[in-house]
Amino acid sequence: MPASLLLGRQEIDGRFLQANGTFFLGHIGIIDGIDYYVNVNSYLHSSNGWLVHSVILVFVFAPVPEHFWSRKLRQSCSHWQRMGYYAWIVGLLWASTVVAISAIGVDGIANAGGLLDLGAQAVANPWVHIPLLALVSLLILVCLLPSLMLPFKPKVRDAYSRAAGKLPFGFLFPRSPLEQWMFALVSISAGICEETLFRSFFVSYLGSGFGLNLWLAFSLSTLAFGLNHEYQGYLGIIRSGILGAVLGLLFFLTRSLALCMVIHAVLDLQVLLLLRPDWHTRANPEPKAA
Repeated sequence: MPASLLLGRQEIDGRFLQANGTFFLGHIGIIDGIDYYVNVNSYLHSSNGWLVHSVILVFVFAPVPEHFWSRKLRQSCSHWQRMGYYAWIVGLLWASTVVAISAIGVDGIANAGGLLDLGAQAVANPWVHIPLLALVSLLILVCLLPSLMLPFKPKVRDAYSRAAGKLPFGFLFPRSPLEQWMFALVSISAGICEETLFRSFFVSYLGSGFGLNLWLAFSLSTLAFGLNHEYQGYLGIIRSGILGAVLGLLFFLTRSLALCMVIHAVLDLQVLLLLRPDWHTRANPEPKAA
């Protein structure tokens, strides 16, 4: 049974309410003059509802311990501390994703608990769809620009490597072959799991679960995505929030969560392409002997 049921006004009046009088219907948006509602008596009230709430709470409050952990690692971060951080991220992401999929199913993830159709309809007008898709595509290309420039300007790698150590989260970049493999796993996991959680599940949780307006649910999910990158500093929160909004709009524009996953993973994986193996010595050169 789907976790939520998207309904038009004509389906709510009369027969449906008589047959399902105990359902609580939340108003989530208006498309072409028709009010859309969603059944919120779903997975939140099932036997595993507490697991669903737990996932949400973890990602709402995760930035707090992550702030102190990353601040400690920024001062001193060994190989095994970095590996431990990578392992923690991968484990948290996949455990949460498994719970999300068990709650609303693969189909529920693919259509954001029934809300994908509403979002897609909101941007279906060609005068909205085409310019918005062009803008989203342009912003994604800008994010990929360093990698796209690399074949033509090899020195991009030098500049990127020197700048990496100055970033507030540069301590998390891999410094050995083993760390590079683990970082690749983190990047792929982030692409799959964060898109599952923030672009679909959280929107479904807020929209289908509590009947919030679709765009309010979208905004809150995007905000949560940005805050979960607090370890990147304030600018990192803003950049991640913008990227989250771009990927969320891409989900509505293309109806493809898989495309969002691939783009997200590629954006993270380009770090491995741009960083030289000895980037940390370039960023922090040894002092010359007197």
